Amino acid sequence: MKMKMKLLFVSIVMVMMSVPGVTTFFREPTTTSSTWTTARPAVNLNGKMFTLSSDGGGISFYPPSTTTPTPETTTEWTTTNYETTTEITTTPENTPTPETTTEWTTTNYETTTTPRTTPLSTTGLSVCLAYLTDSSTVLFKLFPSSSYPMTLETDSGVFYSLTWDGYYSKTFKPNVQFWPGGFSPDIWTRVCVTMDSVKNVGQVFSGSNMSVRKRLRYPFPQGQEPVINVPGFDGQLTDVQMWDYPLNYREIIQYMSPSTYGPSRGSVLTWSHISYSLNEDALLEDTYEI
Repeated sequence: MKMKMKLLFVSIVMVMMSVPGVTTFFREPTTTSSTWTTARPAVNLNGKMFTLSSDGGGISFYPPSTTTPTPETTTEWTTTNYETTTEITTTPENTPTPETTTEWTTTNYETTTTPRTTPLSTTGLSVCLAYLTDSSTVLFKLFPSSSYPMTLETDSGVFYSLTWDGYYSKTFKPNVQFWPGGFSPDIWTRVCVTMDSVKNVGQVFSGSNMSVRKRLRYPFPQGQEPVINVPGFDGQLTDVQMWDYPLNYREIIQYMSPSTYGPSRGSVLTWSHISYSLNEDALLEDTYEI
């Protein structure tokens, strides 16, 4: 004696297809949606440093509010599930569980963010960082996506060369003590470079010393994306900050002695809320504890 067992699925539309001994029901597709983004989240790097390498161990920093060096891509997808249930005529001795199959398709829609289209500021900029190295090196490149990024290079911490627009260059020697009391001992070489676009002058500070202020014959570029790229050197890097104006002496002193005056916070990039992208040979570590 044959038995027939029926399983009914409620749906808006049902289509029934029959073959000898088999009845199949198709349910209307159900749809779910999700969204994700490739933007890297901002992190607090206080108490952290990066160990870099001259052999491909660089790093890029950028503020969370702007696009990454590669424009951010947002992808949305819709997944449609098709469920089928098959009713089979069986005998009591062999009653199989109704077969269910699921198929899905994925459709991707990609969009990109719009990059910044206005310059950072009309008054100038300042970049500060702390580093350890035993060689001459390029410390950073500002606006690396431009044809001629602004580059700061050091000659063993004695001279600092600032280059922009490909061939305009100025060399600074911070050998004038601007803070007579000095600062507490620090293992880091702390450097700040300030550019004043109103007066068209530049200056470099290192520890409690400063260079003379130098007139810049040609104006420095105002990039669209405030990205700092460190190509990589053998040593460590920490406390990267950037402002969209030239720092005054009090702000310089605060950066040079954070243990006394508290940590600095850049108006464009700040170490406590920053995004970054590592090259394969760079390493994030806890900073030295003195």
